[in-house]
Amino acid sequence: MDYDELAAALLARVTRILAVPADASDSGSWARRRLDQLETRNTALQRDVARAKADLEAAVIERDALRSQLEAAQHNLSLLTARLSEPRHPQGRAAERLGTDEQTLLYQLRGRNRPSTSTPERVN
Repeated sequence: MDYDELAAALLARVTRILAVPADASDSGSWARRRLDQLETRNTALQRDVARAKADLEAAVIERDALRSQLEAAQHNLSLLTARLSEPRHPQGRAAERLGTDEQTLLYQLRGRNRPSTSTPERVN
């Protein structure tokens, strides 16, 4: 048996059957069924589009939030970079950065005598 010949014969027969017009009531019901199928498909596609729009809107909101976080982080980095490039104050005790009068007052408030680096006037 030649399968190619059999397939060709079956296709020819199907083509002839489909080419013969059916009665009007049958074609009307077929059209109604096809319209129902297309309406169902259209509804599903509209639902998919609405879902995609909602996802897009959520992604835009997230993108904007992440952009503002990135800008804030870049600003913080620029501030830190500027601080690192500035000369640092000499490391030491806070009292050493005070003037002579302030140091004297600080040591008097602590109840100690001021170290003898210079002889400031005492406030009584």
